[in-house]
Parts: sequence; C-alpha cells; structure tokens
Amino acid sequence: MDFCSYEHSLIEAYFKETNEEFEISQFTSCESFEKNIQTSSYDLLFIDYDLKEKNCYELLDEIQEKISNAFIILVTASDSISVIKKAFEYKVFRYVTKNCIEKDLVSSLDDCMDHLQNVKDYFTISCHDKKKNIAYSDVIGLYSEGHYIIFQLKDTNYRIRGTIKDFAPLFQKHHFICAKSNVFINPEHILTTNENYILMSNRLRFECSKKGMQNIRKYFLR
Repeated sequence: MDFCSYEHSLIEAYFKETNEEFEISQFTSCESFEKNIQTSSYDLLFIDYDLKEKNCYELLDEIQEKISNAFIILVTASDSISVIKKAFEYKVFRYVTKNCIEKDLVSSLDDCMDHLQNVKDYFTISCHDKKKNIAYSDVIGLYSEGHYIIFQLKDTNYRIRGTIKDFAPLFQKHHFICAKSNVFINPEHILTTNENYILMSNRLRFECSKKGMQNIRKYFLR
C-alpha cells in the first residue's frame, strides 16, 4: 500500500536472491486492495501506516477477517511506542520504520521466511552458494557426519555444514522418525526393517537403534 519504487525494488531483489517463487501485487488505494482480497489471498502483506483514505487499524481489521493467516509488516515513519504497541495488538508480524527501511525490511523478511518455512512442504538449503528448495517428501533420510548434515534423496544427496539439532525439530514436524541419535528417516520411504537396520526405497540402509525401532512401530500403529 502506497509503496514507493525503492521499497518495491528492495522486496523484489530480496526474493530474487533467495530463489523463492514470488508474485508482487501493488495497490495504490485502499479501495482497490479491499476489492482484491475478496477473491485473492496473500502470504505476506506490507501496509503503510500513513494511509490517506482510512485509518490503518480499520484496514487491519478487514485483513484479519479476510486473510487472517497472512504475515503483516507495517511500514511507518513513526517510532512511537504507543503506535508500535497498538500495531502488535493487531497481530502485526513486524514493524519497520522508514528511516531504517533497508536494514529493517530485510531482517523482517528473513524472520517471515523462517516462519513460513515451518508450514510449507519444502525446506531451503544453501548449496554451492545457491539456494535450493527440497520437498520433505523427496528426502529419504538425513544424518550427521562430523560437522556436516547429509540429506539423502532417491538419486542424490546434499552435504551442508550443520548439526542434526539444527534440523531435527523441523523434520519431526513433518513426521520424520529418529532412527538413531544422529539419524532421521522418512517413514514413507521404508521398504523393510531388520533388527539393526532399515532398508529404504532407494535400497539404502540406515542403522537403527532399539529405540528407533520402537519409534517406527509407534508411527505405523497410530
């Protein structure tokens, strides 16, 4: 809403850099925006606090009714504590001041993408200085090897620096099973199990502890 070309270019450059698929819609009036959200939905909204046509909070009320799951970033020239406090009462995700627009906007987008990642069916890794989106369903398993995590897919794998703790909570949300302390497997890719290992759909074997076998049984008996 009421975004200048500079702010628009910052947002566009950010998403191009992350290799995320995106589509930006820009509205120059509250009326055109309100009409649009009757039939369209958005993951992320940038709202200018200083609207000319109506009170910003009235528009936030309408957004809550129509697309309550959208992340809202409020952009304003004011750094008043009362304005900030009221903005968060309206479930504004982040509050960005225009005098720090470049730094704060990028930081807010990073936070927003982290949150969106938790509800999407893919995750993003950096590989050879490029961002790559990988569907959870394509991952056979992941395990740690020294200071690295190996993501095993059907025909390839990706090796990135990190620990299993960095990824475990996210993968558990997508029903991956802890086979050993440093191994998580996708139960949808299990072919068969043995006392000491699991055979996966790509014929790869993962070692499995007794606790891991119990976790697998619990999964299939739920």
